[in-house]
Amino acid sequence: MKSISLAFVAVLALTTSGCKKKGGDCGAAINHSMELSKAEMAKQPGTDEAMMKKMSDLGLQHCKDDKWGDDAIKCMVDAKAMTDSQACFGKLTKDQQDNMMKAAMALAPAPAPVQRRVRPS
Repeated sequence: MKSISLAFVAVLALTTSGCKKKGGDCGAAINHSMELSKAEMAKQPGTDEAMMKKMSDLGLQHCKDDKWGDDAIKCMVDAKAMTDSQACFGKLTKDQQDNMMKAAMALAPAPAPVQRRVRPS
């Protein structure tokens, strides 16, 4: 009976350690960063709730797909202000930064065309 109990405890220990999430929590990192940046982003033309959702989804996708490092993710979760969160971007590799910037630029609304006034001659 004692050996069965020890085996059960060993299997239980292996099962629970196998369930631990590897790496940082991308969702918490992106949500916290977006929350810190929300007021500033709202000042930008064309940035509404739908655009902020797209940006959040984009950040989450890149965090997972590009496998952002635990130090960058922890930095974002621990950030106290928008500038702290932005500084965490520097903890990503150059490729991760480039991928995120390229995707963000593609998501950004196109600038409004400049309208010229034509003077009568």
